[in-house]
Amino acid sequence: MITHGDTEKWPDNIPMEPEDFKQEFDQGREATVVYSESRGVGSHFVKVALLKEVDLAVAWSGQLSSQGLEKMCRAIEGLNPEMWRQYKVNSAEKLKISTGKR
Repeated sequence: MITHGDTEKWPDNIPMEPEDFKQEFDQGREATVVYSESRGVGSHFVKVALLKEVDLAVAWSGQLSSQGLEKMCRAIEGLNPEMWRQYKVNSAEKLKISTGKR
């Protein structure tokens, strides 16, 4: 999943580069988002082998380049699949530990 999530709250997110995205979808249509910045935060990859929940709202607005796909596959290699709900709990706990806020 690609996000503009707060890097302080989600320190495991992996920064992405414009080259990680295709300029066009495979169907030849121009991509609406290839790389973006929002709230001063660029596109980031959520480092999780995410199992999509039915109620998780996502939108397809771009496509990874071969470089981006390789980068993301390396990032999640060996990770166990996680539901988003559990990932949020685990991330909050890791953040508490890393900041000393128990």
